[in-house]
Amino acid sequence: MRIALLGGTGKAGTAVLAEALARGHEVRALVRTPARLTTVHPRLAIVPGDFEDPAALDRTLDGADAVITAIGVTSTQRPTLLVDSVTAIRAAMHRADVERLVIVQGVHMAFPGDPRNPGLALLKAVLRVVMRPLTRDGRALGSLLEQDPGDWTVLRMPRLVDGDATGRALVGRLRVSPRSSVTAGDVAAFALRCMEGDEFVRRMPMIASAGARAAGEQASDRETVRSPADRPGSSYP
Repeated sequence: MRIALLGGTGKAGTAVLAEALARGHEVRALVRTPARLTTVHPRLAIVPGDFEDPAALDRTLDGADAVITAIGVTSTQRPTLLVDSVTAIRAAMHRADVERLVIVQGVHMAFPGDPRNPGLALLKAVLRVVMRPLTRDGRALGSLLEQDPGDWTVLRMPRLVDGDATGRALVGRLRVSPRSSVTAGDVAAFALRCMEGDEFVRRMPMIASAGARAAGEQASDRETVRSPADRPGSSYP
């Protein structure tokens, strides 16, 4: 598949890029500062620019089969970054006739049916204090997607840590807390799984490598999301 990638220089985006190339996909990455993306690969093309440049977005999505965005909030300087970026991406997808969108975000976003465990409530309360613009932007993005009939998935993660795919990540409806974490490798493997399949279309599954447990029948029990490099010849274990 041909993937348009945004946010490819962050921790999650870098892992998504490596996973996509490992699975044999072609990637065109929109990068504001190309020097930050040090990966060199025959199936990787870099487009200088950002989501605010429609021409650069159109070049990135030209011929793409799917879009993955790992654009995240790293400061309070732009309190509407999530909504602004996804709005621009969806407009470009419409112009390019691309349907599939995978959004890598955090558990600050809510989705109907989320568990009401104390750990998740505490985690969201902490985020409302330390990253209030992020939580507001996340709510606004959720409302935007509720009205979007398209082929989207939001992958929601707790604290992101360095590390390869563990092969032990839980996905689905999870009871997460401030102790929960997920490796960049697990996020990348699950993002590609979401992109390649349709089981999570118009849903917002959580993922965690540690410190979480399944909540209800819709959560997978020890869902394996390791890279195909761990299982030669197979996209999934």
